[in-house]
Amino acid sequence: DAPVDVYPTEVKTYLYVSGGQEAPTSITITSQTGATVYDETLSTSVFEPAKIDLHSAAPGLYRVLVEIGGVKTKKIIVKL
Repeated sequence: DAPVDVYPTEVKTYLYVSGGQEAPTSITITSQTGATVYDETLSTSVFEPAKIDLHSAAPGLYRVLVEIGGVKTKKIIVKL
């Protein structure tokens, strides 16, 4: 299993997502109401994380779903 790192958990502008190995990474971010605010597939690695601009997202809780190599990881973040 590829470890997934999603940081910071309290986001002001940018959210970073990295995987343990270089691989296509599907990232979906949804709001508490179920609206999709981000949905892309990018190549990420430990040294080259995805940088996601969330500055225009409304403050609140968001669910981040990351899929690398068929392994799904869910994280909760707070947009400040």
